[in-house]
Amino acid sequence: MTQDGKTYIFTNELLYASSDERKTYFKNLFIQHPKLNNALNEVTKKILTNRTPIVLLFGPSGVGKSTLLKKLLENITTMNQQEMEINKGFIPAIYVEAKATDKFNWGDYFRSALIALYEPLIEHKIVPSQLGAFEITSSSRKTHSALRWSYELALQHRKTLAVIVDEAQHFARVARGSKLQDQMDVIKSLANITRTPHILAGTYENLVFRNLSAQLSNRSEDVHLSRYRYEVVKEREAFAHVFRTFIDHLPVQKKDDLIHQWKFIYERSLGLVGVLKKWFEMALNECIDEPNNLGTEITGKHFENTAYSVKQCEIMMDEIERGEGLLYDALDDRVKLLKRLNLEKSNTEQSTTKEALKSTGRKPYQRKKKRDKVGI
Repeated sequence: MTQDGKTYIFTNELLYASSDERKTYFKNLFIQHPKLNNALNEVTKKILTNRTPIVLLFGPSGVGKSTLLKKLLENITTMNQQEMEINKGFIPAIYVEAKATDKFNWGDYFRSALIALYEPLIEHKIVPSQLGAFEITSSSRKTHSALRWSYELALQHRKTLAVIVDEAQHFARVARGSKLQDQMDVIKSLANITRTPHILAGTYENLVFRNLSAQLSNRSEDVHLSRYRYEVVKEREAFAHVFRTFIDHLPVQKKDDLIHQWKFIYERSLGLVGVLKKWFEMALNECIDEPNNLGTEITGKHFENTAYSVKQCEIMMDEIERGEGLLYDALDDRVKLLKRLNLEKSNTEQSTTKEALKSTGRKPYQRKKKRDKVGI
């Protein structure tokens, strides 16, 4: 298993390692699973092959978006390792977290991105004379413009292939009088000028971005990282497999009764792998820190003690249902669009069309075989 560019291998020696070593092992554990793999492949294709300017990655809190983004960063870096050896200034991808503040601050975002790009002397850059020749020393509008200029230049100079933005729903926190449309116009402009795809990952709040304008819709694509639903057999089985895999990788000597906790585990994790992983970490830490146990045996009791409360689960489920509801609304909107385009036909019309195609033996775009008239 790998994470953060390091390899972590489960061995019997790990069972007798120090408390910190065992905690670190499990914290850094990365487990592949179907939904993460599918979403990761989708995002990778959209940014590296299709060069989609803006990719919106969304899903519920605790589904594992941050894990996916870190894996994406690791993969892009690994794929371009040879080029990085040749060109020391080349940075294939950067990871930036949009800070949670009362109102979104572009200056903070640009500073974080410039740090990720290893840009030196961020606070003391001299902007070219045509832009006013001043140093970046405050949070004024001029300073934001200068930081943006530095950001655009750095991405082009570093030949960066992707900008990965986590917690992108915070872009929606704008000052009174500002428009959400303006926020997305800035991101669209940044992606266009730098020719660098931007991945905006966040909760279902990200869905509001895609419906702001027709131009933005044309330049962005969606990737949905969803939870594992209990009522869908294949998804339930996949989540159960993740659960068993986490059990197998717990660095404790005894863990026999955990498999019987399956339904309770699903109940308090809601089918969210990120929540499940965090829960396992908390249960393991409690087990290791017990004076009379020291991580020898982990039981269902450790999971009961560290489980999210029913109230917490209800709050998370409310968010999930609202987000999934927005997606269902989007499907309804598609049906309405088909009707507006007269593409939504009744079953009778569809059958008639199929029969007509069968009887003529022609494709819809093929002409009848007949002699054309010549002249007037």
